[in-house]
Amino acid sequence: MAGLGSQRQPATWRGLPAWRVASGQVWVVVCPERGGKITSLFDVKARREWLVPAPVQPLRALTYGSLWSAYEMCGWDDAFPTLGDCAHPGPGRAADVRLPDHGEVWALPWADETDRADAAVMTSVRGAALRYRLRRKLSVDGPTLRLDYTLDNEGPDPIPFQWAAHPLIGTRPDSEVVTPVPVARGPGSVPRFAPTDAGLGWATVVDRGSGHWLRLAWDPVDVPWFALAVDQGALNPQPNVVPIPATGWGRDVRAACDIGRVRVVAAGATAAWAVTATVGTGGIP
Repeated sequence: MAGLGSQRQPATWRGLPAWRVASGQVWVVVCPERGGKITSLFDVKARREWLVPAPVQPLRALTYGSLWSAYEMCGWDDAFPTLGDCAHPGPGRAADVRLPDHGEVWALPWADETDRADAAVMTSVRGAALRYRLRRKLSVDGPTLRLDYTLDNEGPDPIPFQWAAHPLIGTRPDSEVVTPVPVARGPGSVPRFAPTDAGLGWATVVDRGSGHWLRLAWDPVDVPWFALAVDQGALNPQPNVVPIPATGWGRDVRAACDIGRVRVVAAGATAAWAVTATVGTGGIP
C-alpha cells in the first residue's frame, strides 16, 4: 500500500494522461505513456520544483532508437537496460543486439496497471531488443517518493543489465551535491562514475541559501554503483545535476560486463531494487 495520507488523482501532462500522487509534503506527477517519465517532484512546503520542466515547444513523438538528447530533456527517466548505446554483451541469442542511447524504456510507452484501491501508481514495460518485463511501483509517503522495481527475465538466457536512475534536478547558483565520498565531475555533461568500490548509498542536492534539499537513497547491495553528471548549459539550457545510482559501472552495459561490474538476472528469474527521493529544509541529512 502507498503511504498513509497520500492521494492519487488523474492528471494530464502536456496533453498526455498522467497521475498525480501527493501527500501534504510532496507531490509527484508521472506520465506512463511518455516512457514512464516522472515530470514533477514538488516540495509543497518549500514551493520548490526539483525536476527540470519540459520546454515550451510541443512534444515530439518518441521514436525508438533515437538519441535521448533529441527530445525534451526534462524530468526523471529510467535508463534501461543500458546507459549508453552499445551492442549487448549477451550471452546467447541477445549477444550483439543493438541497444539505444539511454536504453530503450524511456522511448517506449509503459502499461498503466494501477490498482484503484491503492494510492500508488503501478506501471510496466516489456523490452523491444531483449525479452524482459520491467515493473515499477511509484508511491509517496510524507516527504518521500519511493520507486520499487521488479525485473522479470522472460527469455532463455541470463541478462546482464544496467539500470540507471536519470533525474534531471534543476539547480540554482548556490546548489551543491553532497555525497559520502567525493565524485569527480566529468567534462560538459558527461557522467563520471565514483570508484567501483565506493559503495555509495545516497546523494543529496542542497540549496545552501534556503537550506532546501533533496536526498536520493538506495541500497548499495542492490544498486552498487553511482555516477554524477553536471550540466551548466553544455547540453540543456536549464542548469542541472543528474545523480545516477546504477546497477552497472561504466558508460554502457557492455563496458560494465567487460569488467564484471554489472548485475545479471538469470533466465526465468526476477531481480528487484528500489530508490527513494526525500525533500526537506534544514538539518541536512
